[in-house]
Amino acid sequence: MGSDETNYRLWASWMGKEKTFQIKSLVNEHNCCRVFKFGSIVTYRWIGKHFMSQIIENPKMSARKMKAKVSTTFNINVKSGSTVRLDVDIMPDSTTLFSKFYVCFKAVRDGWLEGCRPVIGLDGCFLKGIVRGEVISAVGRDANNHIYPLAWAVVCVENKETWKWFIDLLMDDINGGLGAGITLLSDGHKGLLQAVKE
Repeated sequence: MGSDETNYRLWASWMGKEKTFQIKSLVNEHNCCRVFKFGSIVTYRWIGKHFMSQIIENPKMSARKMKAKVSTTFNINVKSGSTVRLDVDIMPDSTTLFSKFYVCFKAVRDGWLEGCRPVIGLDGCFLKGIVRGEVISAVGRDANNHIYPLAWAVVCVENKETWKWFIDLLMDDINGGLGAGITLLSDGHKGLLQAVKE
């Protein structure tokens, strides 16, 4: 292992009995500089830090607008696909209170679309401890008949409004339209049943 641009060299041999590699020789001289990928620096925290004032001024800014702002300001291509939605309530004194939070990762969604049955289980559970609220989730079944987590949200209360919000975001993510061809399973929560009917 090594490079033409550096003196760094590593020679190793496979040790069959131990089933591992043994390092035979090492020249540990580095005279090259590290290559940074700017994209790895740009995380949600970095974006939040640099755009905090704009987010506070416009808390309902869409992901599309945020992506465009990051792209034009820093000439960075922000990859999209995963959906993360955070809703807050703005109080009269300009403080913000948590309302609800939704997550559906692109890789998980793509895996469900490519390899899972069109069956989605919906359920909610209480959060206990310091943080109160409920986690509501959507899970599927994979080809091996195992549970496949698809999306989840943290909400203040499980009711018709939060279930409708969750199902609308989920159907947008999986291109489910009005739900034709998709089977939903649930525990029959009253708010969930009303949200599905709508």
